[in-house]
Amino acid sequence: MKLFAPLAVALSTLLPITALAAPVLYECDMTSKSRKSNWIADKMVFVVQEDGAVQVIDRHLLHFNDGPTTAKVRKKGSVLTMNWLLTGLKSVSKQRMPPAKYKAQLNTDTRLVTVYASSSAYSDARVRAKGGCVVRKDAKLPKILR
Repeated sequence: MKLFAPLAVALSTLLPITALAAPVLYECDMTSKSRKSNWIADKMVFVVQEDGAVQVIDRHLLHFNDGPTTAKVRKKGSVLTMNWLLTGLKSVSKQRMPPAKYKAQLNTDTRLVTVYASSSAYSDARVRAKGGCVVRKDAKLPKILR
């Protein structure tokens, strides 16, 4: 889809090749949701840079934000806690809506992730999803996000 075309350009700036340490890409499948909702994508990608910064990529960010976003990150032991916003939301009548807030907790040892989403504008946007992740050293995005 043309929607995902900017992704290749975005990744080329997000994933520089260095001799020291390569970024680590966590490809996560969200398998358990607190209720049926589309607020949390079924497939999410977290790219942890060598400096600790994290880029988040999913179908919602690609559609509404036009590309990946940088999360605010805290690390405690093997758990990364990441926060980011989904902006660009519009109502059916094309009115601008407040951003949705996201929080993810990724355990880099167990490779389990929990993602929370909430929005003050939508009552059905208070959801949680859990899933498992695989580490991809090649930093190649899954087909669903290309």
